[in-house]
Amino acid sequence: MRNSYKKGLMVVMTLIAGAFVITSIGPCAVPTKITGSGTIPSAVYNGGKAHLSFNGDNCGEEVQGQAQYQDKAAGVKQGGGLKLHAEITEAVDCIEFPNGDESLLCELCFALVGSESALAFNYTSTNPNSPGDGTGVVCLSDGGEGNDAEDFFAIGLLTGPYAGYINGGLTSGGNIQSHGCN
Repeated sequence: MRNSYKKGLMVVMTLIAGAFVITSIGPCAVPTKITGSGTIPSAVYNGGKAHLSFNGDNCGEEVQGQAQYQDKAAGVKQGGGLKLHAEITEAVDCIEFPNGDESLLCELCFALVGSESALAFNYTSTNPNSPGDGTGVVCLSDGGEGNDAEDFFAIGLLTGPYAGYINGGLTSGGNIQSHGCN
């Protein structure tokens, strides 16, 4: 379904990594509250799994939220895999406008992986073998509720100790929900 997203996602992330500034909501980015978790195959395709859990809320005066991500099978530096804790800096629902005015975050997520929602974040590695801080994005799709739901996420780490890491796929277990703002 979304087999070619990784190559395109990497190209765009490389282009914007030097100027990663997602601080304002563009015309197609609508503030929202997004919560959830999910497990996808590891980025190294060895039978390992990667897990994301998050809550992002952009409905108040300040963006709030945190995320945790682990891909223990990823061969990062001296071992221990990829582990991070993140503070959410943007949480938006993306809608396609006919005039093409889109925020950078929505343009990235909507165009490459057909994502309906997006998070931007600052992270800190929690693997002592790969210390440091960086930035990243998560593109999310809420595929509905129940066992037949096809929730999806793609994560890209733009800077820091895990710069260049990308992974994504349909989730098994967990649930992704965009709640909107009341």
